[in-house]
Amino acid sequence: MTTSATLNVECHTTADLSCSNAGAYVTGSLFVFCPSFFNGGSDWQAASVVHEMAHSLVGLTHITDRAYLSNRIYVNLTTDEALTNAASY
Repeated sequence: MTTSATLNVECHTTADLSCSNAGAYVTGSLFVFCPSFFNGGSDWQAASVVHEMAHSLVGLTHITDRAYLSNRIYVNLTTDEALTNAASY
């Protein structure tokens, strides 16, 4: 992933509406860091990067947001669902 020529990284301001509820996000080949990312603890930052990098895996499978740890359904995901859920990583 780190050697991918197609993954670009940017830092956005709060003018990016997606940053109002995210510390970071991936869209297509763009990995975006939002201002709130830099206010989070190091464990949360590391987990956020792994979560977003899981979304950027191309050619393996489509990894989406099926459930987060805070959702009741998270523990009920099947193995196949968990393997395509970014929060599982």
